Amino acid sequence: SRDIEEAVLEKEFGGRCRLFGVPSMSSYEYQRASSYEESKRMETAAYQFAKAEDLHACGFVFLSMLFTTLANPATLSAPLPATDDDTLQRLFSEIFEKDVDELREYYANEDVWSEVVSLLDMEERAGWDLLGKLLLAREQVSDWYKNGDEEDYVELTSAQSL
Repeated sequence: SRDIEEAVLEKEFGGRCRLFGVPSMSSYEYQRASSYEESKRMETAAYQFAKAEDLHACGFVFLSMLFTTLANPATLSAPLPATDDDTLQRLFSEIFEKDVDELREYYANEDVWSEVVSLLDMEERAGWDLLGKLLLAREQVSDWYKNGDEEDYVELTSAQSL
């Protein structure tokens, strides 16, 4: 039923929030906040984290679209490496430890992706910068929340704010 689906989604989101050190709206920490300011800060962090989750997912969609649709045609001597979502996430998160420059080097070393890398390198690597901001949006919110620095707050209203 719809209530069960919503409960499962809320539980999954709460788990991802905890992985990044951000309390969700249904968390014990939020319910036990000692002041209005503290609860408001937690609410803001949870709200921004939800947006960051969407931007993070958008980053992988963008990455997948670029490196499948704009790749040079695969040949027997240069087959197209895997570009499925699991492979891309594993490459970025585990193998290259969320380092966009190392991810770029990996793609630059594959002939089938040379044109895509050149495209993302334009305007002083503006494409890689955007990709990095999308893929690391959750970390940005987490860092802001953990550091408690209100001056570093960046509202993630849309991809445009990146």
